[in-house]
Amino acid sequence: MFFFFQSSGGLIKSVHQDDNIIPDFLFEERKNVFLKLPFCGKNEKLSKTFIEKLNKFTNFNFIFIILWQTRRIKSLLNNKDKNIHRSKVIYKGDCSCGVDYIGETVRNLAVRIAEHLNPAHTSEPAKHLREYPSHSFTWRVLSSAQTFHTRRIVEGLMIQQFRPSLNKQVISYVSIQTFPNGNYIRYICMRADGHF
Repeated sequence: MFFFFQSSGGLIKSVHQDDNIIPDFLFEERKNVFLKLPFCGKNEKLSKTFIEKLNKFTNFNFIFIILWQTRRIKSLLNNKDKNIHRSKVIYKGDCSCGVDYIGETVRNLAVRIAEHLNPAHTSEPAKHLREYPSHSFTWRVLSSAQTFHTRRIVEGLMIQQFRPSLNKQVISYVSIQTFPNGNYIRYICMRADGHF
């Protein structure tokens, strides 16, 4: 069998089938290698040269296939999203004996918890641990609030709802007052220790 093709000089040449015009390596079985890359325009442009360099590096022994990940880049960086040292929070501590405590802090929560776990400190959880040294607390964040007033209000509401046994129980309430102009609603909440 003969093939005819036109060369760059315009001459038509005939080639016998036995002449090797197609390289043998194209018929060799190559393994597929799948690459997962996050999709964005820049990655798509760079991937072509990246694949070319990989092919040269591996002497064309593999077929590289890119699987584009369409997830948001944010999901790839989930360690940055988790803030384990939170501040400006309302938190709850549960003791192994069943008593509990609710508090608020503007500072780093880990620092505040360390104070509660120090028996020399004057907080209610510290007093409890001083009296019962074998007990232990587990802590969790109930809510966060940016302003001092909001934290105090939410803390009072949480104390009202959960009735923690280590907090001093003072009547706490929320009243909503609408002024005659109807534009302003005022929340008043008494904290567990008696502060507004």
